[in-house]
Amino acid sequence: MAAATDAFPCAEAPASVHGTNAPAVCSAAARAQRLMGRCGVPPVDRPIRIDVVDAMESDCLGRYHCGEDRIELLAPDAMHDAVTPDGIFAPMTPSTLFESVVVHEFVHAAMEGHPCPFDACPATQEYAAYTLQILSMPAGDRERITKRVEDMFDAPIEDMELNPFVAMMAPDRFALKAWAHLLAREEGCAFVGAAVSGRATLDAPAL
Repeated sequence: MAAATDAFPCAEAPASVHGTNAPAVCSAAARAQRLMGRCGVPPVDRPIRIDVVDAMESDCLGRYHCGEDRIELLAPDAMHDAVTPDGIFAPMTPSTLFESVVVHEFVHAAMEGHPCPFDACPATQEYAAYTLQILSMPAGDRERITKRVEDMFDAPIEDMELNPFVAMMAPDRFALKAWAHLLAREEGCAFVGAAVSGRATLDAPAL
């Protein structure tokens, strides 16, 4: 982990970067803040530490550490190498993938402590993170994912299909279903804001 003296402060987002690719991280964090504002999601309002590392203990590309105000990210090339070859993010360039994961994790940081009618709302969390991640991508990458959604699903995605089990066991499939679900919403990304605020939810009480 980088030392505190190595911190690179972001000018347009409440974050400091420790490690490589700091300008790209700051740019993506600022993009996340703007997207959240556009979609009615309260943006991050406290300092977040972002560590860019060469390896992670888990098989994640990035991770927000709850209660620590800290995001951990694989460096761009290591992140791209870790993606499943036939996964939805594999065709992306390392830099574009990296910045999209920054957005994903920054959304998780923003959502910590937001209303949830149950003990936890993991499906809503991942829905917001994946849909805003895809919204943050260049048009060509969004269009490719949209085409994959159109080819894969021939019926509307029901809320119950967006559950924590799918998010954990088949994250790419969850991301595609989340994107298909959002595309079908008349209110567009405002649904993400409604879900985050507790006015709508994709979760259910634990059995």
